[in-house]
Amino acid sequence: AKDDIRHYNYNVSFLQGDMRNIPFKKLDSIICMHTSFGYFKDDSDNFAVLKNIYGSLKKGGKFLLEQRNIYSERGRKNIDESFLIADIKIRFIKQSLIDTHKGIWSGAYIYININSPLKSKQIYIFSIKMYRLEILMEMLCKAGFSSKHIKAFSDFEGSVLDEKIKIQL
Repeated sequence: AKDDIRHYNYNVSFLQGDMRNIPFKKLDSIICMHTSFGYFKDDSDNFAVLKNIYGSLKKGGKFLLEQRNIYSERGRKNIDESFLIADIKIRFIKQSLIDTHKGIWSGAYIYININSPLKSKQIYIFSIKMYRLEILMEMLCKAGFSSKHIKAFSDFEGSVLDEKIKIQL
């Protein structure tokens, strides 16, 4: 991202750290993309993120939150496929489970090097709390955001939110 933004000559700062504790205040905008919200198991930690974001925005500042739409994830299938990367045959397995009642998407990404005699593998385990829109709206308002300024969309073009669409903004 840093290399991409340099090309456009924008004055942008990147911060890496714990989103529950943003170390500086009064930003013009905060962007939370690629379902990076919801990784904390405890709802109070996820709420702390929203509260911290609200407190870190200038008056009139903008917050963009992109999150997978849990209802669209219900029909997703597990994946088991192989492909080549630089002459190395990789088997990719994605196993996931959606609990729409609890709002949790969990699973694992498994990469296996087929060429390796030991079939070496890397496993990435994930668990993401995917809040239903009405719960997320309630959390945003409780964190300080005004309900009249919160808008939900299905894409970056501003399409009306649809349960079949994969993301909600």
